[in-house]
Amino acid sequence: MGRASREKDRFLSSVSQERRTPLTVVCGLAHELRDHSQEFEPGEVEELLSMIARQSDEVSAIVEDLLVAARADIGRVTITPKLVDLEHAVAVVLEGTGVEASVVGRGVGAWADPSRVRQILRNLVSNAGRYGGPDKKVMLGADDVWAWVEVMDSGPPIAPEQRGTMFEAYASSPADSTSKIPSIGLGLVISHQLAEMLGGRLTYHHDGSYGVFKLQLPATEQAAAQSVI
Repeated sequence: MGRASREKDRFLSSVSQERRTPLTVVCGLAHELRDHSQEFEPGEVEELLSMIARQSDEVSAIVEDLLVAARADIGRVTITPKLVDLEHAVAVVLEGTGVEASVVGRGVGAWADPSRVRQILRNLVSNAGRYGGPDKKVMLGADDVWAWVEVMDSGPPIAPEQRGTMFEAYASSPADSTSKIPSIGLGLVISHQLAEMLGGRLTYHHDGSYGVFKLQLPATEQAAAQSVI
């Protein structure tokens, strides 16, 4: 019981740090514009406003992850499935996060909740943007039963000792780990939970060149009803 409590405390501390970083940027830039707006050129003002908007979106995403975590504990997460255009969902997420990645695959649909799919993809793409290598790409694919999105980056692999626990709430990485992934990833935990709620799954592997987070979802309503993942 004591160990679980300590792990939870570390988890909440990490979440607080994740939230505080974008909030610091938003507050700092907003105050700078309020107090010294006359000192900036119009182009500089536009750039600062764009930064505030991006960081505000980041705060909003973290809050949404926290709400999902709280609701999941009491079985109150809302899922409203419909046909989702995964190429469009990826495009929206890439634009919103500002992460540059090549996209391969067209006309791929999945039976899932559009807002939850975007939430998962945002976490995976943001994760690749923060901690991944310079080369990033998103691969879309499907068969008669499953549709999938692979978010890939050329960074080093996640340490083997982390792979078994990185999707678990309150899990922390070993102190001597050299992985660039933060010790606790709220986004990965939530994304894994949401993928299962949608009748799919989220997995990770490294193919020798790229780290690959693969989101797999039912391709049709019929497939969702028969999901055995």
